[in-house]
Amino acid sequence: MRLLRRLPLVVGGILLPTTLGACTFSSPQTIPAESQVSEVPLLEYSGGNDRPPILTYGQNVIAPYAVDWKSASTTEFSDQTGSLPDVLPVRVDGPGRFIIEDSGWPQYMQVSIFRGSAANGLDPLSTPDQSVVCSDEVTSLCHISLIEDSLLMRLSPDVLSDEEHQVVAISAEYLAEPDLHMERFANVVNWVLELEPR
Repeated sequence: MRLLRRLPLVVGGILLPTTLGACTFSSPQTIPAESQVSEVPLLEYSGGNDRPPILTYGQNVIAPYAVDWKSASTTEFSDQTGSLPDVLPVRVDGPGRFIIEDSGWPQYMQVSIFRGSAANGLDPLSTPDQSVVCSDEVTSLCHISLIEDSLLMRLSPDVLSDEEHQVVAISAEYLAEPDLHMERFANVVNWVLELEPR
């Protein structure tokens, strides 16, 4: 396996790919500490997705805020930056539960939290009030686990509360197919939504 040297560039809550090597993935696999080049586990590639994964919050499908995705059969690019995100009530079982309707593990996933409302001028490209990198570690403030054919992402109440307006920006990076590595190493999708207090 070739190592992927990741230099994630995050502008506010939006992840921009700056990948310098090649790697592949199927399930999380931490490499030894002496060979790590970042805090993010390197993964093995066993196949890519034709299209970006779907993110849901409760019964709501969250449209991508920005996406740059390419596979052998599909190319998707959209940029909704500058538009207002959907405002949703928090889930009955707590605000921090999201479903990614795809069983593929991202190479990198980060959640940024902004206190306040986008309608009042809050910009999800600005510096967030809090930002966490997601992982499958049980102690993670943003924990990812596989549930049947989807990934469950849970944010700790220390990260996301239900007592104030908060804009949530979720950025995910997935490895592109090896045949595309002359052009890109990663596909990127970002979602932005706003949660209103209870």
